[in-house]
Amino acid sequence: TWYFIVGWYDSVLDLINVQVNNGAIATAAWATGAAVGTQVFGIGRSVDGDYMNGRIAGVGLWKKVLSAAEKTFLYNSGNGRLWHP
Repeated sequence: TWYFIVGWYDSVLDLINVQVNNGAIATAAWATGAAVGTQVFGIGRSVDGDYMNGRIAGVGLWKKVLSAAEKTFLYNSGNGRLWHP
């Protein structure tokens, strides 16, 4: 099963947000900032060094919070879509 996952950090309100398959947004308080410690940024890997057992297709990184319309465009009713400028 493929999942469309979007995560972002709100530095003004100190919140971490995650949204799966363009559904409800899960939010948690996070006052430590977007980066903690000296760990290298990794996708599909935990801070303990364990790797997920699965595939990753298409990764995007933006220096802004995506709008609801942009996330809906990328989700594409579950078919996925690459970003276009």
